[in-house]
Amino acid sequence: MKRWKMHRFEFKWPVKLVATFLTVAGIVGCGVSKRISVQNVDSSSLPSMPTPTPGHASLSGVVVDADGNPIVGANVKVAETDAIVSTDDSGTYQMMVPSDSTLTLVASATGFGNTYHDAIVLASEAEITQLDLLMLPTSKIAGMNALGGTGATAAATLGVVAVRIHSLGAECSTAGAHLSVSPSKAATLFYSRPSTTGGLDEPDATMSSVQVDAGVAAWLVGVLPPGNMLQFTVDQPGCQLLAQSPSMNGLQYVGLRRVDAQALTVAGLFLN
Repeated sequence: MKRWKMHRFEFKWPVKLVATFLTVAGIVGCGVSKRISVQNVDSSSLPSMPTPTPGHASLSGVVVDADGNPIVGANVKVAETDAIVSTDDSGTYQMMVPSDSTLTLVASATGFGNTYHDAIVLASEAEITQLDLLMLPTSKIAGMNALGGTGATAAATLGVVAVRIHSLGAECSTAGAHLSVSPSKAATLFYSRPSTTGGLDEPDATMSSVQVDAGVAAWLVGVLPPGNMLQFTVDQPGCQLLAQSPSMNGLQYVGLRRVDAQALTVAGLFLN
């Protein structure tokens, strides 16, 4: 089974760093990343998207569960415009969106917690594909929050953040990196244990740093919404944390994201 991907990129880390990354309420980050399981979709079977006109861009991807299976009938919404589409029989969504504006994608489906994707900005007439969205069952989110020692009642008011690290420098390695979050009591951080079966990288209290080949570098559990006070620090020789990504084929991550109760937030950190 393949791993979930969000608009594909391979990155690495460069220069000793301890940097901060601010999480802003109400917006989610944008993204491009490595693994987690993704269902292969034959592009010839997909309906063709209209060519974007000036002031607009096209966006498409697959909504998948933790095992990489497509979620049929999931809704994908742009929070800023309320535009909404549903995934087809292959779990694929396609939409035309405004360019040069901050966009927050929110995925929802029966039985799953909402997923808030990093906020993105698209260039005019950009055609962005493979912006895949991961969704977790509400029971899975509750179980992760329980790892942080929260009771069932408190867990229902808290969210989970999957932290993905992208290295943009050939000499910057993410393996062995150490993350921290402040305020220190705002969330509990667990590094991921990479899956050996192609599924989701799970939080593991025995891991002491970012692991080799981890698609999800770390998890924050028991995160209090809206998360606007969260700051990330990354300590890794040869790497510098960027406030936002450079533009990549007309797609830029702007470093904004939202945390919500019983929801998954996908946070991308970019290093150079």
